[in-house]
Amino acid sequence: MLAITGGHDLQVPPADVDAIGALVRGPFEGHVVGDLSHLLRPDPQCIGPRGYRRATRQPVSAEVLDLVTAWVQRHWGPA
Repeated sequence: MLAITGGHDLQVPPADVDAIGALVRGPFEGHVVGDLSHLLRPDPQCIGPRGYRRATRQPVSAEVLDLVTAWVQRHWGPA
């Protein structure tokens, strides 16, 4: 299982990644990524849902995409 959340996620506390990891039976990889919101987009001022409309105009964080790509490749081989 792969769990990724943003360090500025106001909907799912970043500490929940560790809680999820403790509950999962089997392989688990968890990441809290920088100043990202719940939408996994930059939210440096931690404004949360008020900034979602603007945030959806931005791509998902490249760091998140790299984490997902690397995880998939480790589990199912190169693309």
